[in-house]
Amino acid sequence: MYTGAVTLEQAHMQPQSGPGGLQRAPAAEQQLWTYLTQLAAALRAVHAAGCAVGGSGLAPSKVLLTSRVTARIKIGAAQWLCSHTCAPA
Repeated sequence: MYTGAVTLEQAHMQPQSGPGGLQRAPAAEQQLWTYLTQLAAALRAVHAAGCAVGGSGLAPSKVLLTSRVTARIKIGAAQWLCSHTCAPA
């Protein structure tokens, strides 16, 4: 799908081996704000389409980082949900 992409969970929550043993790479504050604004924009777009993101749709394992500053939501299930259950009111 996206070469070199990792999930938010892989990038910042799962321990990685380093010179001092297993370590986590916490996100800097600026990164967190970038992720937050992108995820909020994604939710706004989903809601504008009359859809919803499921309970674990924004779990760190579902947020894909395709570059240092770009976050995407894995939306395979959301696409199915939107195309099959969202109907105009």
